[in-house]
This record gives sequence, structure tokens and C-alpha cells, in this order.
Amino acid sequence: MAAAGFRVAGLYDATTAAPVSLREVWPHVSPWHPRRSWRLVRKSRRRPHNPSELVWWRLWDAGVPYLKVGLFRVNHYGLDLGRVLAELQARSAYDLGLVAGHVARCG
Repeated sequence: MAAAGFRVAGLYDATTAAPVSLREVWPHVSPWHPRRSWRLVRKSRRRPHNPSELVWWRLWDAGVPYLKVGLFRVNHYGLDLGRVLAELQARSAYDLGLVAGHVARCG
């Protein structure tokens, strides 16, 4: 790419991005899932974080319409996946059945 005269850079740099606020992760905190919620709050304080799994909506709003399979398969940060799907449906007309099918194929 560089030899062809293009510049290569990351669209979102988690090391220079604003810290993840409690307001951003609060909708995923639940008294019915205290361990998952504690993991989310604790891991969201760490830097750098994996933005494609923790703050996927920031990437989406920046024009990157991709989600990592790991968000649904592993869910390292303990996000409420039902809420993630609801937020995704509200932000896009994308067929969420395709997401479910892909996650099922990936295991």
C-alpha cells in the first residue's frame, strides 16, 4: 500500500481514544448477573481495550460496519448480548439472522 502511495493508519486507536465511561457500559450492567457486570466494569477501566468487542458502537458510529465474532462467541467483557443485538437492530437494517448463522458456523 505504501509503495503505491497510500497511507495506512488505524481508524480507531484505543490508546488515544477517550476512556470508556461508566455511562457507556451501564446499560449492560445487571443486578441479576453480578459476576458478569463486575467483569465488565473492571475490564472497561483497563487500557488499552479491544474496541471491537468493548465499545463496538464507537466503531459503528465511525463508519466501520463490522462486528467481531468473538463479541458473540467469547464475550470477554461480559456485555449483555441481547442488548447488543437490540442496539445493532436499532442502528441498522442488517439481517441479524445472518449474524446468528455466522456465529453458529464459527462455533
